[in-house]
Amino acid sequence: GGAYMKLISLNSYYRAASKDAPMEDGYAINLPIKMFAVWDGVSGPYSKSNPGLNYGNLTGGQMVGRMISQNLSSSRINDVSEVIFDANLAVDKEHLKFGKNPEMWAVAGACVSACEIRDGGIKIVVIGDCFVLLKDKNGFRFLTNFDQAAWEFEQKADGYFTECKEKCGGNIGDAWDMYFQYFSDKQFFRANKNLGRGGHAMLNGDPTLPNCWSLWSFGESSGIDIVILGTDGLLPQSETEPNRRNTLETKLGEIYNSGGITAIRYWRDSFPNQPHITGYPESTAVEIKLA
Repeated sequence: GGAYMKLISLNSYYRAASKDAPMEDGYAINLPIKMFAVWDGVSGPYSKSNPGLNYGNLTGGQMVGRMISQNLSSSRINDVSEVIFDANLAVDKEHLKFGKNPEMWAVAGACVSACEIRDGGIKIVVIGDCFVLLKDKNGFRFLTNFDQAAWEFEQKADGYFTECKEKCGGNIGDAWDMYFQYFSDKQFFRANKNLGRGGHAMLNGDPTLPNCWSLWSFGESSGIDIVILGTDGLLPQSETEPNRRNTLETKLGEIYNSGGITAIRYWRDSFPNQPHITGYPESTAVEIKLA
């Protein structure tokens, strides 16, 4: 109580992808200003025959993660949306340095879930399909930037990838080549435009990002005592349909109460994997407990 939400514990969680893949998830913690973030970096489109662009010795997804980490970890600005906006500007500069323009074509970006705990409340910003799971006096709430159209758009793309894979006799490398043009068009279409038609926010350097991200502020009267920031790899995609959010909230609440983030991961692993990867993806979370 009082005029401050007291931080009582903080845990970070990371699981690498089962297959050797570049590490593009990450998290950052800035304790002095109680600001936290997780992200899922997404490199620009590439495939076997269409090599991707690296940024020095980093993949595109790693470059974006580094910009978020640098901006958040050292920031003294007590406003999470401003810090994330500054990270976006830094990403834009990197893209331009390497001859890429996020307003013209599909470029590397990241989905992000970030929050800050300040006097009397919590401010949250979510970009893309990262999420926040909150527990308040009414139970669990699930927050994400994905709407139903964005979720369906991704399902449709997964369906098309499955077709490509079947046509290529199950060879994932050849399937990515076949899928490449569709994927490039999709990645551009959905990033910070076409909201309500499949689009959603992406931290990719595009200055329109703040028109597309999702922001929430909660006062301390909301009674929030748990905040989990997570990347989409922690959840089974089939169960995150926005139209069924209430079911998801109840389910996640039960699972989390039974065994925390590890139990959520076991639940996720009980579902079939997505068609475009072998095994399971990276997943990252930061778990914040308040009093």
